[in-house]
Amino acid sequence: MCLVIVKPHGVVLPTQKTLETAFENNPDGMGIAFRQPGKQIICIRKGAMKAAEMRSLLRGIQADDEVVYHFRLATNGMITPENCHPFPLTRDIRQLQATN
Repeated sequence: MCLVIVKPHGVVLPTQKTLETAFENNPDGMGIAFRQPGKQIICIRKGAMKAAEMRSLLRGIQADDEVVYHFRLATNGMITPENCHPFPLTRDIRQLQATN
């Protein structure tokens, strides 16, 4: 199980309260994928296991960024930062387990 919030370009960012509520209800880790306007690169940050880590992970996200927020409620696999989503599209295990 999980909760995914998608914020397209031109849509207001979710409020801090919304994100904290999502984290409280899905407490097994959080990650984001984002793309800044005009950029081709999608950045991934994941592994927030506490609310303070989530807030740190979100620093630098701008209103114009496209963002996917993933809040994990583990049903399978260990509860670790490396097992948080999102994952890059690769078969390289080191990249799959990287938190940045």
